[in-house]
Amino acid sequence: LSEEAVSALNAFLFHTSEPSYQFVLVLATNRPSDIDVAVLDRVDEVLEIPLPDADARRRLLRLYFDACFTPDDDVTHGGAHGPSSAEAETRRRRRRPSALR
Repeated sequence: LSEEAVSALNAFLFHTSEPSYQFVLVLATNRPSDIDVAVLDRVDEVLEIPLPDADARRRLLRLYFDACFTPDDDVTHGGAHGPSSAEAETRRRRRRPSALR
């Protein structure tokens, strides 16, 4: 671990050594096996969110594709340079704010 990571881990372990109901800490990772055992000992609840199935992936692709491109864009010849994923999300929210609800 880097010096910064060790420092952050030590601060976390120090501040979570006593039970408290005054704050909520949410940890998220794509690599749960990398979480230190001392951290896991202090976690009360674990919620695993699995990868989306094929149907959900298709819906996500359609959602972002529609946000990135208009019918006038030529996406079949590799000439279109679309927005970043953050810009696509901003466009999606403006166009279809309840699409994921």
